Amino acid sequence: FSLVQFLCLSAGGALAAVSCYNDQGSPVDWFYLYKLPQLSHHAPGSGLLYLLLQQGNDSWVKGASLVNKSDGALGRTVGQLYK
Repeated sequence: FSLVQFLCLSAGGALAAVSCYNDQGSPVDWFYLYKLPQLSHHAPGSGLLYLLLQQGNDSWVKGASLVNKSDGALGRTVGQLYK
């Protein structure tokens, strides 16, 4: 079970330096990310796919990238910690 939740709140000081971003690079207040499991009958790399539920959406959508890429919601958000 792989579910990641990010909640980004605006705050003063150093906390405001990290924000949540969606797959398109737009800022959002929060998102849930569900990393799909690798199934033995699927193509190699299918374990890197994810579903995204974010502010403004009523349902889960397929991630625009792979979970280990820097151009997806997780990469854009967590990548700030490494800059």
